[in-house]
Amino acid sequence: MQYEYGVYSSPGTVTNNWNKAFEVNEGDIIFLCGDKRVFAVGIAIYPRKDPDIVLSSEYLMYDKNRENYNSYNYDGVIHFEEGTVFYQDLTEGAEEWGQRIDVDSWKYYNKQGIYISEDNLENKSDVYCAIRKLKNEKGYKLLKKLEGDFMNADENLTLLKNTKNLILTGAPGTGKTFEARKLAIKLIYGKASEELLSEAERNEINSRIGFVQFHSSYDYTDFVEGLRPIKDKTNTNDISFERKDGAFKVFCKQALKEKEKPFVFIIDEINRGEVGKIFGELFFAIEDGYRDKKVNTQYQNLIDDTDDPFKDGFFVPKNVYIIGTMNDIDRSVENMDFAFRRRFSWKEVTADESQKMFSEPFAWKDSEGNIVDVSSYLQRIINRMDNLNLEIIKEEYELGVSYQIGAAYFLKFARYLKDEDETTAFECLWNYHIKPLLNEYLRGEEGIKDKLEALETAYENENPVQ
Repeated sequence: MQYEYGVYSSPGTVTNNWNKAFEVNEGDIIFLCGDKRVFAVGIAIYPRKDPDIVLSSEYLMYDKNRENYNSYNYDGVIHFEEGTVFYQDLTEGAEEWGQRIDVDSWKYYNKQGIYISEDNLENKSDVYCAIRKLKNEKGYKLLKKLEGDFMNADENLTLLKNTKNLILTGAPGTGKTFEARKLAIKLIYGKASEELLSEAERNEINSRIGFVQFHSSYDYTDFVEGLRPIKDKTNTNDISFERKDGAFKVFCKQALKEKEKPFVFIIDEINRGEVGKIFGELFFAIEDGYRDKKVNTQYQNLIDDTDDPFKDGFFVPKNVYIIGTMNDIDRSVENMDFAFRRRFSWKEVTADESQKMFSEPFAWKDSEGNIVDVSSYLQRIINRMDNLNLEIIKEEYELGVSYQIGAAYFLKFARYLKDEDETTAFECLWNYHIKPLLNEYLRGEEGIKDKLEALETAYENENPVQ
């Protein structure tokens, strides 16, 4: 805790924490706290006798060039070579430390910590406890409150849980795809970002989060099932056709293998495909109230595998969630009929909301994928974005909030920041990314030159919005 979170405690406080460990039983809620903040929430399990991994404290704490000492990088119990006593099952009579606490997994994890008021704890001293177990009603009440805080009181997450089908709409660059994946990680793992996943979670993430991008030639055979050409194994010159599962059907089969776990299927640019043609009878099957109810697909009679879970009809498992993304100013939006719209909940991601991407350090990368520190420029970037977007919604442009520019465009600042030359970086961001988009917005309008100059002036204004 001291190394990773910067939480420093006196020896007396540490001893007091370990005395509390005697009180912890299997199934108790564990809060990892320090100085009025909660960093993680987990459930206690019976102490294991053997560690999951053996490492040296020097490897973790002093070799900082590796940048790999984060608790979420290691699953289970770490055995330190220098501290063998601590990692034995001390419930059987060792005299100094008492019971070791094992946590099944940290359900909620936030390295910056979530602030908690003293009113939410039993007494003032509790906020300084490294470990605090609350099994009573107060503990569950605090856990429920923290769930919203750890998930940033995420309205999108609530919508997805309640409806199973969600479409994120918004202006260009508002990070809808980024938000969709982040939302999937929150739902599946209860963690605020992909950077907080353990190694085991990273290894399985691609099997639990599906992804496709719709386009004009994408169809039912790509998404559900269809006939695909295959070469004859005996004569490679002969071509025959075979029924093959589409991307979504393959994903649903995977979800059926682990019914107790949530699976999320992301459809990027969902409005760019002909959704009626792509979904077919799935208009019925994706509805929350009709999950697990079988429908006959167009190629149902060609399924001859007796082990195929969809042999008698296709259905969407209850543990499958669907997130679509779309640009709501795209002309293809008009092709989406009401029957399709009714089956999804809709949430707009505004330009202002997209600025939360700025707080993700790994979002600022150069052209080679290296993280760039923009902390000294961040407020000016925000001010430029705010001033430009306020200019865009003025009446003379006849555009509106749907044409405001999202944070994803401004993340490109990191690509051009060389030798701390911010002037050039801002110029490149305008000339190569923002100006071409605005020029497209204003195409065909009168006075386009003057309007672009006014928008550029707003972009160059680094003063806070008044």
